[in-house]
Amino acid sequence: MKIYSVLYKIFAAVISIPILWLSFIGGVGHNYGQLMIAFILLVVVWVGAIFAGKRSQKFVITSVFIAAIISLPLFYRLAERVLFVLENDGLEGPDGYGSPMAFLISGFIELLLFFPFFTIFVFGSVLCVRYKKGAHE
Repeated sequence: MKIYSVLYKIFAAVISIPILWLSFIGGVGHNYGQLMIAFILLVVVWVGAIFAGKRSQKFVITSVFIAAIISLPLFYRLAERVLFVLENDGLEGPDGYGSPMAFLISGFIELLLFFPFFTIFVFGSVLCVRYKKGAHE
């Protein structure tokens, strides 16, 4: 469980950098919706990191659930992007509108959030299952 806690905190710290950047951009541009979403995401990420460090199984399960809340919608978005590329044979729609560079940049940002939290979700799920099996034996 200690490795899970440390790994979660490292990922939370790394992910906090682009989230803080988004909140800064939202504040400078007076985009308060973006600012609020970045703030909520930052709070959720760090609540999960703090819960991952607790010894109670309930807190660890909560941290895994938080990682799932963050990673599963991003997984859905990744699947949408892959299907779009397969259907259109490229990064542009059939009408030619759209920017392949914007497609790649936004996809990169989504993957930056997806991979760490999906890794945490899978690792935490495996730990919870192993802990539960060990508790019943």
